[in-house]
Amino acid sequence: MPTFLTTSAQSTAAATSIFVSGSDVYVAGYETLNNYTYATYWKNGVATNLTSNIYSEASSIYVSGSDVYVAGFEVINGIKYAVYWKNGAATKLGANVNANAIYVQ
Repeated sequence: MPTFLTTSAQSTAAATSIFVSGSDVYVAGYETLNNYTYATYWKNGVATNLTSNIYSEASSIYVSGSDVYVAGFEVINGIKYAVYWKNGAATKLGANVNANAIYVQ
């Protein structure tokens, strides 16, 4: 049975990565709502937008204990920045690049 990440007629979404931790299912991707595309992850179908009012996408997700790590990018003033988020807090890694995967040891 499929799990729909968005059911709003005003929203579109894409999934790019999945991670299972115990009985929790995490999905990374992006959601477009009200003309903004947000890096998003879903935990058991519940969305968490990682940015607001800037174009961003999430490419990969990893969970370690209670910490959620997401890799992707943000576009600020026309410049694409590779970013990873730890529990929603962004860290920029460099300009004109994208972070495609994340793994925590």
